[in-house]
Amino acid sequence: MELIKSAARRTKISEVVYVLLNAAYAALLLVLIIGFEGQPYLAYLLVILSKWRVFAVRPRFWIANMQTNLLDTLVGLSIVTLLWQNMGNVPYQIVLTVFFAVWLVVLKPLSKRFWVIIQGGIAQFISTMALFTIAHNFNVAIVTLLGWLIGFVTARHIINVFNDEHEDVVISLSWGVIVAELSWLAYYWTIAYTPLKIPQISIVVSLLGYMVLVVYNYLYHREDSRHIWRDLAMPILFSLAGIFIVLLFFNAFDPTSLA
Repeated sequence: MELIKSAARRTKISEVVYVLLNAAYAALLLVLIIGFEGQPYLAYLLVILSKWRVFAVRPRFWIANMQTNLLDTLVGLSIVTLLWQNMGNVPYQIVLTVFFAVWLVVLKPLSKRFWVIIQGGIAQFISTMALFTIAHNFNVAIVTLLGWLIGFVTARHIINVFNDEHEDVVISLSWGVIVAELSWLAYYWTIAYTPLKIPQISIVVSLLGYMVLVVYNYLYHREDSRHIWRDLAMPILFSLAGIFIVLLFFNAFDPTSLA
């Protein structure tokens, strides 16, 4: 009995330490951004160095570990970019820091299919948002390539939870191409909604991604077609209507060009 109590106590202590370390990591990113007057390089380096465990195994496992950690790395780099681009807006920076801590402690460890999909959706939204806050500093080819990378990484993260699927690479590459094409288009017409300056493409890609996921899930993993309206038609109409509203009507809500 004493051994069980001791093990339980150590488990609780390790959980507390885990939470504190991740919260400190998120806070340190903010400190590095503010302390170095908006220079993000040390914060970017910290995100990369935080993945040292990827290479703390035999080399034959490096590629698999890198693939597993791509999504979390993408989120970390995107948070640093948003912290950097919002220098002077301390409340918003604090909200981003708290969100990143919640991502690390609460969202990231979840492994059920629903939460994996949520992780991918959040990562895609945050990453496209970060990309198009700095897209005007880069050539269109670089922005398009980064858009493809975001689409590929998020799609691969989600598709991998569907155990029956053996074409996850092809599907991920295809979604990456779609996001790349939208990124190319958005490079020449980037609209953001203040005060948070959320790029229009982040909303459009999220709605389109939701629609594609619903169709994919229905076609590959549903055998009962009696509820096609509820399971397929309604989500598609919701997504298309959302995209239509964003493109046509949201310009009335204080749009700002990021280009």
